[in-house]
Amino acid sequence: VVVPRILRRLTVRQSIETKKDLKSIMRVTLEGNDGLVRDVLILVRLVGLARRASEGQPSPHDAKNTVTEWGEKFSDLPEQRRSDLWNIFAMWDAGNSGQVNPMELSQTFVIMGYEEALAIKWSQILLQLVDDDRTGNLTWRKAKALCMLAIFGSTHENLEDDIGEFFRLIDLDGNGYISVEEMTQGLKRMVRSLTEEDVANLFYKHYGRPMVRVSRPHFLEWGTSFVVQSWQLEPEGRMDRSSILA
Repeated sequence: VVVPRILRRLTVRQSIETKKDLKSIMRVTLEGNDGLVRDVLILVRLVGLARRASEGQPSPHDAKNTVTEWGEKFSDLPEQRRSDLWNIFAMWDAGNSGQVNPMELSQTFVIMGYEEALAIKWSQILLQLVDDDRTGNLTWRKAKALCMLAIFGSTHENLEDDIGEFFRLIDLDGNGYISVEEMTQGLKRMVRSLTEEDVANLFYKHYGRPMVRVSRPHFLEWGTSFVVQSWQLEPEGRMDRSSILA
């Protein structure tokens, strides 16, 4: 199984839960859950990038320039955010070979809930965007550029579209609302240890009150706000270098 690599984030949480300091437990739990959700939303942004690229958006990239440009901008990120992107590559590189082929990459999207044929197509498209040496494999150098492009190389409208697609994926009954149970089931495809209490706490942290379910507009607001705050994006979805470097 590929996705459990993300579960390394739970190590700190599990170690502190043996203590009696409830405030510390809650703080570490919420911070750990934020990191797990950040990982999932990076995958959501990659799905969005693949969908747009399959439709001719953005315009065709020069893979060499893409890898160089976004590799340089990666260096501007805080250490924790660089670590977040490394976690994604480590998840893909389950064999620790330093090389990820399209089939390995596609398994992530299958686990998220997409059909295998579509997942393979998206994986091939994403690889083409950064395959500057034409090896047909993803390396860490290419992967970090690809993730940077997905997160920062898009508009705020693209971000809303990506979160909206994620909503559609986990709105299991199609009623236009995401319940805590549905959100938990959707996330547990990728992060098996998350509980309904964890998800309820995520919503409570954002809304300041208990939420049994959220509507599509509220979910979009939560998701876009989470991504913007996590990655210090400007209103139009671009990298805010002043905030990152502050």
